[in-house]
Amino acid sequence: MRIIPAIGLALVLQGSVAWADPAAPTGLFEVIETHRDIAISNAAASEPENAPQTVNRIVAFEQGGATFDGDAVVCQKIESKTESLPVEGVLRKAFGERSIDQRENKRRTRYPGPSDFRLKMTAATKVPATRFRCLDNDKSEWTGRAIFPIGNGQWALTWNNDYLLILRPVAPDSPIRPSFDCSKATSPTERAICSDRNLAGWDRSISDAYSDHVKNGGDSEAVRTEQRGWLAERDACAADKACILDKMQLRALNLSKW
Repeated sequence: MRIIPAIGLALVLQGSVAWADPAAPTGLFEVIETHRDIAISNAAASEPENAPQTVNRIVAFEQGGATFDGDAVVCQKIESKTESLPVEGVLRKAFGERSIDQRENKRRTRYPGPSDFRLKMTAATKVPATRFRCLDNDKSEWTGRAIFPIGNGQWALTWNNDYLLILRPVAPDSPIRPSFDCSKATSPTERAICSDRNLAGWDRSISDAYSDHVKNGGDSEAVRTEQRGWLAERDACAADKACILDKMQLRALNLSKW
């Protein structure tokens, strides 16, 4: 069974509609961090920041469409509009008014600002913000999303109701980087991972999450046995990329619960 992370995925990019907006960013971007709105009332109930399901995913704006890494959430024909807006205005349009306290029958609301997402920008800072509308599906995850530069070559993409995805551009000819040395890959599964940028990102996410768990006191024989068992299941997929992805998504979900 395919496990789909909470923010969704997209596997195949299709479509040939030209971008109507020459100012919109194009190409590949890698999620390097996720920043939650720290003040909303349901923070404990949502996916944590930098969960292994989210970091290292690939966002693509190509061929007139948009995808998020691998499955399900795809816009084949996307329309964009870029305009100069203060960061506060971009976030207000993307997230609207938010509830921040519902205890004791009290409810407070406010519009989120850049500090709520840990951005080192003032609310009045103007940025070239690109907003999207999916033409082939009005209910697409992409409709209403916005992307804007935040400095140091990084970008922020508004996503779902709670998150900014922090992105950095990826050159299409840049090396594919799993957690291991591809020059030493021997198994069909390792070679498949080394040939696929999305699978390589999942491999890094799982490796990082497992290492963090071990560093935080989870280094036991039972944990190592579980990881070895999962690697055996993954390698049983041989070169079947869909099978490898299934195993990786499930492992990332399990690791996020540790």
